[in-house]
Amino acid sequence: MPEAQASIYVGIDVSKDRLAVAIATDERRDEVLSLGTFENTPGSVDKLLKKLSGRGNVSVCYEAGPTGYGLYRQVRAFGYDCFVVAPSLIPVRAGERVKTDRLDAMRLARLLRAGELTPVWVPDETHEAMRDLYAMENDVHGSGDLDLIADWRQLTTSDHPYYTCTKWSNDGDV
Repeated sequence: MPEAQASIYVGIDVSKDRLAVAIATDERRDEVLSLGTFENTPGSVDKLLKKLSGRGNVSVCYEAGPTGYGLYRQVRAFGYDCFVVAPSLIPVRAGERVKTDRLDAMRLARLLRAGELTPVWVPDETHEAMRDLYAMENDVHGSGDLDLIADWRQLTTSDHPYYTCTKWSNDGDV
């Protein structure tokens, strides 16, 4: 009978420039290992994911934050499970006050292994672009540029973005 592949649970604490990474496995129930910090670039993330490939079923999680969902899409493109977790939904033990990137990554890996994390909905690229478009309303109106304001109004009132993100057929087919 073939052996079941081991599961690897990866917790990542994401900041603008660095990623703190920790892993937990099924084999060592209590031990969570810190892999250190890496640059927050697509190349270094690819290198990390390649190191993990072939070692078992990989599940990755990180806290939602201002860095967006690029890391989520990169991990999913590798074929791994990825969960984005709202910081407010991460369970915290009483008295756990020390907060460092390394400890946060280890906590995420441990909680992912225990199944205690609740993922948030991750928008696709079209939804994210629409959210960004609406988020710039104050900047557009504050610019005073009437042509820019007219273009922004046309983009936000047109039904074209709706059809491009909800229909099943090709772009332009309604």
